Amino acid sequence: MNPKQHREIASKANAAERSGSSGGEAEGLPRPFDIPKDQPIRVLYERIFEKAESADEKGEWFEHLFMAVALEVPDFEVEEIWTWKEWPDRERLTGKDGRDKGIDLVAKLISGDLVAIQC
Repeated sequence: MNPKQHREIASKANAAERSGSSGGEAEGLPRPFDIPKDQPIRVLYERIFEKAESADEKGEWFEHLFMAVALEVPDFEVEEIWTWKEWPDRERLTGKDGRDKGIDLVAKLISGDLVAIQC
């Protein structure tokens, strides 16, 4: 998922929250998550701990926050990033299904290398 897709999904999630919808996740991104470029990461991090209703939800929100940051920080050299479940080459390259194996995210670097990430 690229930064623009993350922001679009976040906008939909926030719109659902403002309208009073309690439909849970908006297209895969837990509500009420927003990734505005002008807001300090600290504020978003604190929001996760204030709004998440469970440890699993905190973890999922933090993973999505990290994904957005990784795509925006040039030093990370991340070209693409996926959750373990969403990684399109997971089964082909690892033979593993989408169940939790301790890997939260998989990033493809600009060099083409793949990196497993534990958040």
